[in-house]
Amino acid sequence: MISIAICDDELVQLNKIKEKTIEVFERENEEFVIYEYHTGNDILENATSIKFDIVLLDIDMPEINGINVAEELATINSWSNIVFVTNRADLVFEAIRCQPYRFIRKSKLDEELDEAISTLIEKILNETYVVTFSDKYTQHIFHILDIIYIESKKHYLYFYVDNDEYKCRMKLSVCENKLKEYGFIKIHGSILVNVRYVKRVTSKEISLTNGTILPISRSYADVVKLRYMEEMERHVNGIIL
Repeated sequence: MISIAICDDELVQLNKIKEKTIEVFERENEEFVIYEYHTGNDILENATSIKFDIVLLDIDMPEINGINVAEELATINSWSNIVFVTNRADLVFEAIRCQPYRFIRKSKLDEELDEAISTLIEKILNETYVVTFSDKYTQHIFHILDIIYIESKKHYLYFYVDNDEYKCRMKLSVCENKLKEYGFIKIHGSILVNVRYVKRVTSKEISLTNGTILPISRSYADVVKLRYMEEMERHVNGIIL
């Protein structure tokens, strides 16, 4: 079940956004639940108890604006997909610092929101995908979002998940084939990285959000930069101005 929060201080606009969202989800035949809010403070009060997969957020609101709400939401649940729905084109570039998934113009609500919701459904389903790796000794089941990176050492793969590591006897190529459609890039003959955890890329190394620094093979350098940009667009940013 995908949870959606809609926050707009104008009731007419909120209802339009809600109707279009319901239309897309029913067309895609996906289960969903919608929570409605009229102020930024209202949504923040609920954000600690409800994990919002999608947040459709007006920027120009009283009390606390949408940009500040998005920043607060990021500290509570960094995986919420923020979509700004606004008439304030002058605030778009200020709002980019929140790393929203999309900017939707209220004047183009039907077509732009339809596209955004459709692609977000696909993105969320990919991220909640569960993958299983096993050998004759062990079986590990991971959500895509939980795997930070995978490293091959001798005959084993080491899966780094949060502060833990798991070992499985298998080839990296088998793992790569399973994960290549889900935002993982090969940066070295022995390393796969989840693009969602990449903080910085240079020609020689990748820095991850947990502080880990991993080497990029010279032969992979050009491909890594290209793949990084492609996968960031598909699985993380998705920003269309």
